[in-house]
Amino acid sequence: MTSKIISRILKRTLPVAALAMAMLMPAKAFAQTPADTIKIEYKTLIDKLVLGSPEIKSLLAGNEAEYQSSLGENALAGPEAEFEHQWGAKNVGNKWSVGVNQTFDWPGVYAARKKAADALLEVSDASKKALIVDIKLRIKAMLTELIYINRNLALLRDIEENFDKIEGDLQKSLRAREATILDIKKIQFERSNNMSSIDELLTRRAELLADIRSLSGDKYFDFPLEATGYWHEQMLYDDEYEQIYTNSAYNPILEASEAQLKAATIQVSAGSRSSLPGFSVGAMYLNELGDKFGGFKVGVNLPQWGKKRRKLAAKAEETLRANQLAMAEAEQEQAWRASIRKIKILDNRRGAYEKLFENDDFIRLLTKSLSAGQLSVLDYLAEFNYYLGARQDYEKVVYSRQIEAVSLNRYSSEL
Repeated sequence: MTSKIISRILKRTLPVAALAMAMLMPAKAFAQTPADTIKIEYKTLIDKLVLGSPEIKSLLAGNEAEYQSSLGENALAGPEAEFEHQWGAKNVGNKWSVGVNQTFDWPGVYAARKKAADALLEVSDASKKALIVDIKLRIKAMLTELIYINRNLALLRDIEENFDKIEGDLQKSLRAREATILDIKKIQFERSNNMSSIDELLTRRAELLADIRSLSGDKYFDFPLEATGYWHEQMLYDDEYEQIYTNSAYNPILEASEAQLKAATIQVSAGSRSSLPGFSVGAMYLNELGDKFGGFKVGVNLPQWGKKRRKLAAKAEETLRANQLAMAEAEQEQAWRASIRKIKILDNRRGAYEKLFENDDFIRLLTKSLSAGQLSVLDYLAEFNYYLGARQDYEKVVYSRQIEAVSLNRYSSEL
């Protein structure tokens, strides 16, 4: 989507770009990739942006609240104190009693609930790892798009710098009656279009910066316009990717799914035990008509229908988590294979473009033909427009390949 938006912006500027380059840059190797004028330690930058993310802090706080809540449910119910007073007839007298009761769940329920609470800690840790991977992937994708925009801005600003010279030359030609006011107006119109394209790219750039600031929690984050070189994504062998994507020891998504299934299974066991009868034990003291009695009482709490429903709900949750794990395994398997196929296709296209632009002499030869009268200006602009279109496609291929590599290496990248 991003490449399509930028392509639309650039296509609007191609004819005027052709004229600008034709008049002022006949010998320049226009196919050369913009060079970085600034050095960025991307690993340090990305780690800083990820670790400060409010999403991670929110997840950890929510998981801690859920864990503490589960521990609270596993605590003994508070003891119950009782007092009773009864009035009798005047010739009979009164009686009163006091007592204390404590209820207990079936033996083994508390251990099962504690095990279920501990399983939530494993879910929390795995969920944190999965979220870090997701946030890092989103940040790296946005940084890649920022570099792509910077590269296109460099192109459009080179064209804009040439407009001043073109319009000045046309003004001189107009005074010498070798050009018309229409020629100047056309340049001014095209210059306005070029500036609109630059503004659109700057607007998209501002949106990306705002998104990164929101995601990372760094409200002062900025990214230099001079950064026009992509970082290197190390490619692995296919069997290595298969190991990473299908093994939960390397894949946080699968680790989180497995942890959730384990927690759901433990919760089923805890729910089964919770449906068993509970007990109550109490001590009592009775004063009846001056006679004093002390003793104890024992009770049994019969299972509640609600507890049975909670057991069924826990079983349904276990089934859901098992299905989600199976889906995650299938999706992860297909994800890396699809990315490998795309990258191989993009590498072939990139290689073809690089061979095409290697030792590029197209502009010089084209300009030479124009100077010799072998091409009209209209034909020259049409040929140059074709050339610029190829350059635009090349930039799109390089960007798409970088994005795909970033996605593929989400679990293995050194950045």
